[in-house]
Amino acid sequence: MEKITVDKTFIWFHTTIKQPDKGRFLHFDHITFWVGNAKQAAAYYCTKMGFEPLCYKGLETGSREIAAHVVKQNRIIFVFKSPYNPGNKEMGDHLVKHGDGVKDIAFEVQDLDAIVKQCKERGGKIVHDIWEEKDEGGMARFATVQTTGENLPATGLDFIDHCVGNQPDDEMVPVSDWYEKV
Repeated sequence: MEKITVDKTFIWFHTTIKQPDKGRFLHFDHITFWVGNAKQAAAYYCTKMGFEPLCYKGLETGSREIAAHVVKQNRIIFVFKSPYNPGNKEMGDHLVKHGDGVKDIAFEVQDLDAIVKQCKERGGKIVHDIWEEKDEGGMARFATVQTTGENLPATGLDFIDHCVGNQPDDEMVPVSDWYEKV
């Protein structure tokens, strides 16, 4: 199957995406997070949310710049990437500016050529045009499309009126008593 990657730090889907005239979006393939510590992020999802390690890229596999830990649960795949060197220009600057977060959203699609063509015709910015990658497991085709800009509008927030600290069953009263006392 072919994949298309949406290259963006923050994406919210508010409405249903209209299918293109040719080609189809089949499903999410994976979500890539850029994080300060990929190993820790993957371990958290495994120990706290039931994910299992799927694969790894790092010093042991010949990657001298980036560590990537991939975890999976059912049909959900998360890729956590972090730079070994905080001076890593692209990833390091991004993490300083935005902190941990989603960087890429990848979809499995049919007819990648038609989808990329329509994206171009509709004013989409192609970050990386169609390319192929092959190994002993087969071949996959990719393209990267940029989403909307990075500048978020001011939200108009004014003040904080309360904070919530969730407690386990039967623990609210002792915690409340502690806050009153301390």
